[in-house]
Amino acid sequence: MLLRLGGGLWAAFLCLVVWTQHPYAPARRAVGACYRLLSVMAGEIAAGRLQETVHRQNVRTAIERARGLALQIDAGHASYGMRGRLIASLAGAERLFTAMLAVEHLVETRGLDFEARGTLAPFLPGSAQMLAAIAMRAVNYTMLVVFISAQFIVVTEMLMPSQGIAWMRVLDNTLGSVIGLLCAFTVCPQRRGQDMDGLLQTAVIGNLRYVSAVLKREDPVTTDRVQRQAGIDTTRAEFARGSLPVLGGVSAVGERATQAHALLRALRRLSGEATLLRFDISAGLCEGDAQAGERWSATATALEAGAPFADIAQKIENGDVMAEIAALERAGRKTV
Repeated sequence: MLLRLGGGLWAAFLCLVVWTQHPYAPARRAVGACYRLLSVMAGEIAAGRLQETVHRQNVRTAIERARGLALQIDAGHASYGMRGRLIASLAGAERLFTAMLAVEHLVETRGLDFEARGTLAPFLPGSAQMLAAIAMRAVNYTMLVVFISAQFIVVTEMLMPSQGIAWMRVLDNTLGSVIGLLCAFTVCPQRRGQDMDGLLQTAVIGNLRYVSAVLKREDPVTTDRVQRQAGIDTTRAEFARGSLPVLGGVSAVGERATQAHALLRALRRLSGEATLLRFDISAGLCEGDAQAGERWSATATALEAGAPFADIAQKIENGDVMAEIAALERAGRKTV
């Protein structure tokens, strides 16, 4: 009885004093992770290391994960203010991500001089958002495991004294990991029978709609929504072909995988050019092209209705669509 009471008090002490748990901590850490990844992205761009697939997959996945956690918070009662702050922070992360995409595309297509390189990564770390990210930093998981494992071994030794408790714990963790891997690769493997052509077509449709929204100068809320969906569709297609960020964005092999990679890379470049145009339009350097926007919107609708996919995919892969956007007249700078 005394051991049970002591164990309960010790657990309460760890949870309430040593390792305080906050109900909104997962969502706050997820939002903070978005800004940390944006900081890494800015630093990589400033250093001239362009890893567009890795950056876009990482940041887009982090933003969507944080959005899902924030939306799980009850909007009523005392949670309303916290949910609002998290959503506002995510909106800021989305805007910074859009800016980084434009900068990355600009660096990739037009280069980055020494002066511009120096102005980038002090840019993000010196902002209030980065300070918020530091305050929301994730707790070291290794330290958590050290505490939990030590508590498990001590309590077990007190209740059932025996030799080799620690090694039993190590063996239990190792065996569980091996079984989990076997189940993942044999019992429940990721099926390769995905409709890759369908995923690619959805990604093309999403990016064409984003191009259309930019050219037609849609309102910012609509354009943000279309851009987000295009990014999700493209990332989903990249993950489906096995292009995990940890592998540098390219892991699938074969002729079909090579073709898919080429199209997805062209879509990323098209999205970057559209984002750059969006900032030029916002700055009053370009008027856009409503007629072209309507044409690409109609093309996206036709693809969704079952129109042939190969022709437009070839135009995107060859850079014809991106070249059309880049050729739009901009005031104050030369066109490409």
